[in-house]
Amino acid sequence: MKNSFLVLTVCFAAWSNSVAQVVATTGKSKWGGMPNFDSLYRGKQYLPFNLTTVEGKPVNSDNTTGKVTLLNFWFESCPGCRAEFTEVNEIYKRLKGDRNCEFVAITFDDAASLPNFIKQNNLQFPIATTGDVNLLHRLNYGMGCPSLVLIDKNGKIAHIGNFAVNMTDEKGRYSVAVDTLIKWVKELE
Repeated sequence: MKNSFLVLTVCFAAWSNSVAQVVATTGKSKWGGMPNFDSLYRGKQYLPFNLTTVEGKPVNSDNTTGKVTLLNFWFESCPGCRAEFTEVNEIYKRLKGDRNCEFVAITFDDAASLPNFIKQNNLQFPIATTGDVNLLHRLNYGMGCPSLVLIDKNGKIAHIGNFAVNMTDEKGRYSVAVDTLIKWVKELE
């Protein structure tokens, strides 16, 4: 059962990544009836959450109020998630000194496995675990992984979706989507 769920999650993530690339470049889905998570949830209050990073720092609705909050959702065995790690490191590097912004990556993987995984993959961003796939999907509104939720200072959703972060520009550098995410964060500050 767990393997079937994993296969379905990976297939959904791959499908949503290809759809997100079309939407990111054209502003429209060529599939017409596909739900646009951004338009469904933008402006709605983000649900209450209470997590702790691997380093023991609490990240919750209360301590992120008044800050722009970027949540990145992933899990260890997700190929699309792993493909984005370089860009996620870049996003965190560019935001980490900003006192008006909170960034945390959220996974459902077991906390005991994370320190070794973080070291092996040179992950430089803060990571919290839900310990429960259902809670992760509740926090990202069933988007699958990888996905992002950008929350404004008032706790409302500014953007939600899979932003195809792992697309590089014509020179092979980090994605133009990285610049777009940073721009959105700065506009909300």
